[in-house]
Amino acid sequence: MAVEYVKGYKTLYYQQKVSRIHFCRQSVHNILHLAPETARGGPLPYTSQYPMERTIGNLGQEIKQPSNPFANLSQRAVVCCQVNALKALVLDLDCGGSEKRIRIELGDGHTALHPRDRSGQKITGPEGLAICEALQGEMDNYTQARLVRWARIRLPNGQIARCAWKEERRPLENVRMARNIKLKRDGKLAFAEVHFFFPAPSDYQGGGMLALVSMYPPHDPTLFQKSEHTLRACTLPGADSLRVINVKDVLSVVAMVPMPRHSWIEGKPTVFVVEKLGLDISHMGGAKEIA
Repeated sequence: MAVEYVKGYKTLYYQQKVSRIHFCRQSVHNILHLAPETARGGPLPYTSQYPMERTIGNLGQEIKQPSNPFANLSQRAVVCCQVNALKALVLDLDCGGSEKRIRIELGDGHTALHPRDRSGQKITGPEGLAICEALQGEMDNYTQARLVRWARIRLPNGQIARCAWKEERRPLENVRMARNIKLKRDGKLAFAEVHFFFPAPSDYQGGGMLALVSMYPPHDPTLFQKSEHTLRACTLPGADSLRVINVKDVLSVVAMVPMPRHSWIEGKPTVFVVEKLGLDISHMGGAKEIA
């Protein structure tokens, strides 16, 4: 129908006459390209509108010569094109600034990212007890652990899992919360809130990078069934929900959105799981979240 509309519009108003070229509108002609270009390169806002808007903003921020701003802007655009061309020709040149900072390659596509503690910190209370229990008493003090905390882990799917250790230090309105995760535990899917990440002791049999998390209770089966296995509603983790997991058990980062009260929930604070759409195929395009 859209194609027929464009053809009819052109036949009626253009009639292939140069004298009527002022009737031609980009918004009309582009309709012919919407479907084929989306199939070829992806959604148009991501391939044209968003990059164009970001480029205008980025180049505008780089203006350093107020006396001749337009010449300076055009020169900055030339430099940007030259740099992008070099990165496309020589892939080793494309290394973001954040990638140069402290990190640990964990294998299987997992990477531990800054920030981290500069030295070992004493972890006491329920958190220290949970860690020591998980490590089977291999530390000196059963109720006190000393370890270096890490704040972020890059997952194989390109997502970056963060933790409450750093996110809770910032105002809630300034936090892009990414500390809730989906993981596989005992062969089943589960959800948890990350407190922090830390390297396992050298004498720990499992090794690798671990995470202290609060496990969400199992989702409400009634809501899950009535929503055709779509809505996973969980109550908030309790004080006894602390567990230690291996970061390689983490599948993805999810959102745990507060849920309106419902008669089935019995008035308890409840959240429901929201997963990123298209995450299972996003790695095909090499997408990575901003570190």
